[in-house]
Amino acid sequence: MAYQKGMETKTKILKGSKKLFLTERFTKSTFKKIGEYLNINSNLITYYFSNKKTLAKYVLIDFFDAERNLVDQYIKETYSPMLTYAIRNRIHYQILADNPNILNFYSEAVSAGLLHNIFNQIPYIKKMYSDFFAYYDVKKEYEDSYFIYLELGSEREILLHFKPEMYNDETFIRFITSIFPLLVGIPNTVVLEELKQSKLICSNLNLSQFTF
Repeated sequence: MAYQKGMETKTKILKGSKKLFLTERFTKSTFKKIGEYLNINSNLITYYFSNKKTLAKYVLIDFFDAERNLVDQYIKETYSPMLTYAIRNRIHYQILADNPNILNFYSEAVSAGLLHNIFNQIPYIKKMYSDFFAYYDVKKEYEDSYFIYLELGSEREILLHFKPEMYNDETFIRFITSIFPLLVGIPNTVVLEELKQSKLICSNLNLSQFTF
């Protein structure tokens, strides 16, 4: 009984924190504000989450779970890892472009380095890259931490320097989706062909199916 109540409290804190992170910004939200919003003592939040960054990591995991649910609707088992990667990128940046609140939270999380600690622990992300490395026989030195810093470093710069309205532009999608594959040795012809296919597959992308 106590365990169930504890899990319910933890879930309540996560849901309330997510709402504040999206509407009030992650950088401006505090345990005190979250406590006031949920009408609970902020010390209770500290009991379940040692600090705000830890709490935000759980919210990020929820984001990637929601993203995966949408991505899975557009990917078939027969698709190559490069095509899967291209589809995921299109959907990922469309989600960010479509919702300023999510984009603000996600950008702040990336800038704070929070994704580096969880990126390779997210099952659907980990599988996507594992399949990619195996299928294209990518050299060992490109695996594990290398691709994390390469991918997240690239994304951090993009979130800092590119405007959200560009995320739907085909030139931008081609640019961001090509960085990693080309650096690990995937031929440009393969990258461009799969980008072309991913555009067709995502032509009727319905973001109303995305719930976060």
